[in-house]
Amino acid sequence: MFSPIVTQIAIISENRVLANTKLSNKSGIPWKIKNDLKRFKEITSRHPVIMGRNTYEAMGKPLPNRTNIIITHNPSYEAFGSVVATSIQEALDWARTTETEEVFIVGGGKIYTEALPFTDRLYLTIVEEECEGDIFFPEYKEFTNILSQEFHQEEGLKYQFINLSR
Repeated sequence: MFSPIVTQIAIISENRVLANTKLSNKSGIPWKIKNDLKRFKEITSRHPVIMGRNTYEAMGKPLPNRTNIIITHNPSYEAFGSVVATSIQEALDWARTTETEEVFIVGGGKIYTEALPFTDRLYLTIVEEECEGDIFFPEYKEFTNILSQEFHQEEGLKYQFINLSR
């Protein structure tokens, strides 16, 4: 039996900002790039997605066409239409029972950091700006192999899609 690849997928700034909780939008994500949202949906559809409780609650409902696994320290937490786990290890173990190809870590900052030792690939959208924020993506210097890289611009924002492995 093959173990699925563990991939983190995120949109970040050049200084690794994921979100700013002081922003008025529910998620705190400073950008809304349609091409990034489309890419996220295409890549993660039909695969398990693992996220923290705050990320899940910011979305308000499970992502469709994916097994949603929510990590929380509260073992009695209920997330309609989702699986609840109390650790990264438990979430990965659950995902591996049904998935043979790829499992996605989709946020937030603490979950990305805790999952980094288990991660094989990063699919990043890097917005070419530095911005203020209080939730950061972890350092990822060990991911030095560039699998693909594309440069884009949308509504005045320059960004790149970059896929990396260790």
